[in-house]
Amino acid sequence: MSESLYKKAVSNTVKMLLSSGIVFVIQFLTMIILARIYSPDEFGLLSKITIITSFADVFCQLGLGAAIVQKKECTENDYKTVAFTSIILGAITTCIVGLFSVPISEMVKIENYSFLKLIAPAFLIMSISVLPTARLQKDMRFNIIVAKDIISYLCYAVTCIVLGIFGLGIVGLILGLLAKYIISTLIIIVYGKYPLSMKFYRASFMSMFKFGTGFSLCKICSVATDQSDYYAIARTLDNTNLGLYNKAFQLISTPISLIGQGIDQVFFSSFSKIQNDEKRIGDLFISVSAVTGLVCSIVSVCFFYSSGIIVNLLFGKEWINATVPISILSLAIFCRSSIKITDPIMRAKGYVYPRALFHCINTILTVFAAFCGSSYGLLGISIGVVIAQIMNYFINVFYISRKLHIDIVRYMRSTLPSMIITSIAGLIGYSLGITDSIWNGVYSAPCWIFIIVTIVIVLAFCLLIYRTCLDKQSKDEVNRFYATLKSILFKN
Repeated sequence: MSESLYKKAVSNTVKMLLSSGIVFVIQFLTMIILARIYSPDEFGLLSKITIITSFADVFCQLGLGAAIVQKKECTENDYKTVAFTSIILGAITTCIVGLFSVPISEMVKIENYSFLKLIAPAFLIMSISVLPTARLQKDMRFNIIVAKDIISYLCYAVTCIVLGIFGLGIVGLILGLLAKYIISTLIIIVYGKYPLSMKFYRASFMSMFKFGTGFSLCKICSVATDQSDYYAIARTLDNTNLGLYNKAFQLISTPISLIGQGIDQVFFSSFSKIQNDEKRIGDLFISVSAVTGLVCSIVSVCFFYSSGIIVNLLFGKEWINATVPISILSLAIFCRSSIKITDPIMRAKGYVYPRALFHCINTILTVFAAFCGSSYGLLGISIGVVIAQIMNYFINVFYISRKLHIDIVRYMRSTLPSMIITSIAGLIGYSLGITDSIWNGVYSAPCWIFIIVTIVIVLAFCLLIYRTCLDKQSKDEVNRFYATLKSILFKN
């Protein structure tokens, strides 16, 4: 990777992380406010609707936007074909969800099918932005994507809060999502300034169809994995338990998105430009994974021991049972964040079908583990999901290491100590009975002392790992990233 491209990648990563940070703050504040306005039962119902809309969203895009980003040289015919196909698919998806809302609702035990009719227009709205969003990513114009993410989520937050205060319940949450999609699409179209001419060219479509289909299959499997635990709860437990799990998963996903979103979007574009330089990609993979592991180990321990504080302080006692899944799911933060690193490499290298296969395996593992754990309530499902995520992490890492000829011992030496620290910290707390107090929202003086000492020890061990476990090459990559970041942040 040339120095200019590397600096551009780091600069765009900073922009995306800043965007994610701002969105994180907005999401966090919105999460607090909405938890006080809406009940766990209403959030559980929204989760059921999300299961359906997540799959429908994949169909209306067909991976054509990602195909535009991945393709080295695109013609006007390619752009016109993607615009035409995306909007047609969006219209078809809208009609299918609207017309077949009754049988679809019964699949996830949604009592009122009119909720799906209300959300159906969202697919047509989102399909309009498929091509402009892809072109913005390809041209690395992430400043517009940053603005879109921030403004659209603000719109969602304000809409949900206002409608919730007026007592609209689940309808307020659905209308908030529609407002978010409309604003997001308008910003992309107006400020992207890309022409939206549409026409279908068979040759252009077929040239992107293979990648788009593989990407869609992978996306379907990814969505199936993300929603499988929700589906298990929807089929075996009530809306309230699903709402509690949704809040826990949403909270844990916030730092993962903060860490991984910038890496995923920016490095996909960068990796696509150096897709033939396997050594360079491998070195970046190890260094980014090592730093991610150190950060995630600290975040995991903090979430594990502060779940009771978070729930009581932010959401209220009505949500106290969410502490259990928060603590358990926090143990897999690194594994989930690492997928954000392997995914752009697989897409940039065109490994869409192996990636789809791994997502299929992960889906099967997650569904099996979630249904097996459902007999033990939220605790059992959370443990099952964490086990599936750890297995998925190792499958992806071993595949990438083999394809890029990465020394797996070197990789494990850089990342495994961080995972071990997190696991030991959790096991010690559980064996000493500290977790029982945390999950009940009760923090005694000895509990506070133990938590503070544990976090200090974890921080010390992370510093020790950086000094002793990272090899010279990985340290050089980290130092290079830091130097580039410093020059960007403090340039005159």
